[in-house]
Amino acid sequence: MAYDLLIKNGRVVDGSGEPAFQADVAVQGGKIAGVGKYNGAAAKRTIDAEGRVVAPGFIDHHTHFDPQAVWDPYCGSWVHNGHTTVIVGQCGQVIAPVRPGDGEWYLEFFSDAEQIPLPVLKAGVDVTWESVGDYLNALGKKRGINVGTLVGHSGIRRYVMGEAASERVQATPEEMAAMKRLIREAMYDGALGFSTAPKDRGDPAGVPDDAERWELASVIGELGTGVFQVAGGAPGGTKQTRACARELAARTGRPSIYNLMSDPIGNP
Repeated sequence: MAYDLLIKNGRVVDGSGEPAFQADVAVQGGKIAGVGKYNGAAAKRTIDAEGRVVAPGFIDHHTHFDPQAVWDPYCGSWVHNGHTTVIVGQCGQVIAPVRPGDGEWYLEFFSDAEQIPLPVLKAGVDVTWESVGDYLNALGKKRGINVGTLVGHSGIRRYVMGEAASERVQATPEEMAAMKRLIREAMYDGALGFSTAPKDRGDPAGVPDDAERWELASVIGELGTGVFQVAGGAPGGTKQTRACARELAARTGRPSIYNLMSDPIGNP
């Protein structure tokens, strides 16, 4: 049998935590058919990886490529660095779900937070979607890198509450129900979890008291799938961020990730 691809003589790092080892990797039908020595094996294409590392693609679990992924199927240099998957929707900051006609606010949010000129975002992103599923479909199938997303607290708060999302601490029971519905729908659409920001961080996700975070997080706990991500930059520093992440995990039984190295310059 001729394999589709044979990667020979490489130093294999397989992601298991075991030491690297010399081996060949055979690929058939887009899947790894075997790892070992394939001397004399036939292949439609052979790559000599002598002196190089052969490894599974890297997953960058914290990126803000949400808008860039729309126009750039490679997400900049990430593919060249060995990444095959990026996760967007971090820190409560998303571009889906979007209430029709409100797309510019989301782009302005990204422009302010990521220091990307707003004209660049407007030139590259035509917000024609509404739901998380619509956004993922808008990315298209011809991609150089896989994109997964979280559903963000700031995004759903803005969707439900409009301008009040950045000002009013307490959502009404009806608004809470609507936000929980959006999280549930996003998870069914393929979202990987829920992202938020600690109280008083300065964005819509940082406006409400923790009671809102715990209630929204309960959806992930009920579904029994997905992870939480908590943004850094809290006024209380890393301790506040860590406390929020721990509480989310304790209340729901789901894994939680927090930003250890992202704090205000004046409060390391």
